[in-house]
Amino acid sequence: MTCYMMTWQGLYAPPPPQHQAQQPLVNLLVSPPVEVPTVVDRQDILNYLDKMPEVANWRASTGAIFIVTNANGMYLSTKIHEAMPRLLFAIVPIDSRQMWGWSDPDTWKFIAQASPLQGIAG
Repeated sequence: MTCYMMTWQGLYAPPPPQHQAQQPLVNLLVSPPVEVPTVVDRQDILNYLDKMPEVANWRASTGAIFIVTNANGMYLSTKIHEAMPRLLFAIVPIDSRQMWGWSDPDTWKFIAQASPLQGIAG
């Protein structure tokens, strides 16, 4: 199992600019505007992770979600992107031997137990 840290901005990327000449005027008049959410909630991400059979466990903390999986980071990133294509996020592998900072003890314990590179996290 590998532990990855997911961080996100919560905002969707703006849609790519559309050249008006590519879209017939008829479509603009007939097609109702499609409402796209402008913000993704952390709970939306957690709900999706719960549906992924590849995700063995996760822990949410302020500003990050730690994900334990047998899948590689690229696969995990691709699946999340397919489900939330305009979400801006990063998936980063965790090596508890190369991680420093301040967090609650339960988060450090989760990382240390999930990391294949058991280190001095704690």
